[in-house]
Amino acid sequence: MTTKRLATLFLVASAAVFPVMAQTDASADSVGRESSAWKYIPKFHGVMRTYYEWSTATGKSRFEVNNARLNAGGYILPKADYFLQVDFCNNGKITLLDAYARLYPAEGLQIYAGQCRVPFSVESSRAPEKYHFASVGLVAELGNLRSVGVKAGYTIPKSSVYLEGGVFNGTDRSDHTQWNSQLTYSIKANCTYAGFRPEVAFMSRVPGGQDDVPRFNQGNVSLSWTLGGFMIEGEYIRREYTGSDASAEAWDVFADYGFDVDWKLAKRLSFQARYDGVTTADIERKRITIGTTARYSCQNAFIDFRINYEQYFYSENAGKISPSGNNKLVAGAVLYF
Repeated sequence: MTTKRLATLFLVASAAVFPVMAQTDASADSVGRESSAWKYIPKFHGVMRTYYEWSTATGKSRFEVNNARLNAGGYILPKADYFLQVDFCNNGKITLLDAYARLYPAEGLQIYAGQCRVPFSVESSRAPEKYHFASVGLVAELGNLRSVGVKAGYTIPKSSVYLEGGVFNGTDRSDHTQWNSQLTYSIKANCTYAGFRPEVAFMSRVPGGQDDVPRFNQGNVSLSWTLGGFMIEGEYIRREYTGSDASAEAWDVFADYGFDVDWKLAKRLSFQARYDGVTTADIERKRITIGTTARYSCQNAFIDFRINYEQYFYSENAGKISPSGNNKLVAGAVLYF
């Protein structure tokens, strides 16, 4: 699907909703207070991340819009809802991220069908408005995946234990027409207790979904701890390729401390520090990031003003390094509504 068609489809779908909204408001008196017609009105949210980056290694700089996401979703039946999410400017590209229907057949059980996030990795699954830094952790190079398929999530009653697993195409999310001879499988489990949140996950995938490509299996463990305004989190991913000794790994450890302030353009100030890295194809890359964020919020909307500095460390056999993957200063804003 071309970006022009994708944008047209999303706008047409959005436009189709507004007549329903108008009809619902106009007929509110006739249908009465007990009517469920209001459930057809979707909820909209969006996030805009825009930054200025200056490479201290090369002297080059750039302005960029990292995200301009808009999502819509809501219930159409008592036990069924939908979710659509499009990024209209993912570094200059339009990307369909999510498009799924969800059923609630029993207490604690959710079943997804469509294009959605593959259940794997805490850092990779964070929405942009929940990032602690200007950039996502390097574990996303192994853990970040959306695809078309079916998955189910289940929360054990009277507990915080959550299980989620699914089966997906091996082909890229932008191509829903190709037939797969090999599928992607993934499962994760997490819980929350006394401020701690451990999670484990497993994924098995053949990129492209064809028999002539080797399958890889990867495991994921993470642990976060929150106490007051302090949060610390660590995550590790290990990937092994079947039929060979090739492997890859990624890790991420960070701390975030925030407290309330009474400033004109900020209600909360926080400081962050991160150490992460990734090893693929025998090339190792490590990074240290430090930063600060000032947040101004009102009800469910906020804007973050953020400054980060990233220091990279490469192995001796690393190839040519681009400015985006080198030491840099990043400053910008994140708007969420």
